[in-house]
Amino acid sequence: MKSKQNTRGQLSEKPKFLSSDWILAQFGPDLATARRSYKEFVLAGIRKESPWKHLKGRIFLGKENFIEEVKEFLKGKERIKEIPRMERFAGRPALSKIFGDTRKGVARDERIYTAHVRYGYTLTEIGDFLGIHYSTVSKVLKKVKRGKK
Repeated sequence: MKSKQNTRGQLSEKPKFLSSDWILAQFGPDLATARRSYKEFVLAGIRKESPWKHLKGRIFLGKENFIEEVKEFLKGKERIKEIPRMERFAGRPALSKIFGDTRKGVARDERIYTAHVRYGYTLTEIGDFLGIHYSTVSKVLKKVKRGKK
């Protein structure tokens, strides 16, 4: 692809930094087929709901089985503060999986600790899930920490 049309419909040289060969190769074995397939792909996506709405943890886009596979790449990255929190913990289990049917007692308190320390859930997220105030979650965390020393 050597040139493109400008706003007046005239052809102009494509910028040197623009490389379209690789992307077009993903759409067909020859240039004509690739261009046609790429155009169809773009037109099919126009006016459809944005896929960005379905991102999980701001980085995963796909079905659950795909997400389970790529979660492996995140292991060990939870402590890297340069990675935004949402992305560090994108592979974490849902609070419903962490807590199951447990909503009271020592088991609940241990799961609060796990949800916060291991999986990075905020006090507010945990409190909202359990139907308790975030300050109560904080008190539980302090109590469990004392017990672990």
